[in-house]
Amino acid sequence: MYMTLVKGRKARHLLILFLNGSAATELVLMADGVESSLALGTEYEAKAQADAIAQIWIEDEQFTRIGNGKFAWEPLGPTIALAQKLGFVSVYDGRFRTQTWPNPNFTGEVPLSSWPDMTPKNGGQYVYALGNL
Repeated sequence: MYMTLVKGRKARHLLILFLNGSAATELVLMADGVESSLALGTEYEAKAQADAIAQIWIEDEQFTRIGNGKFAWEPLGPTIALAQKLGFVSVYDGRFRTQTWPNPNFTGEVPLSSWPDMTPKNGGQYVYALGNL
């Protein structure tokens, strides 16, 4: 993850993917759970392109770059898509802890692809964020 920009509940994540070390990298945009390739080049070129794109979004669309320790809160679908793109495969949810045999689940680990998310008691929808990246 190179940077995240937010505007309200909209988030845009710019990722630098190393295809062949620093010599061949891809700049990828993740927005609303959809992945778009923006550029290919060296790491330096990809970062320069990401910085230029971010500056345009900040000036023209009033996005804000979030700093370290801050989170981009989004609906579940885009959060799971981003997590999977970053290589995460599961979430730990205490509701799924069980010691019952033959299939105990001591940690509450659930694949991201089948995690049912959480339901607020008073209706509505939760928003989610990735932390500790």
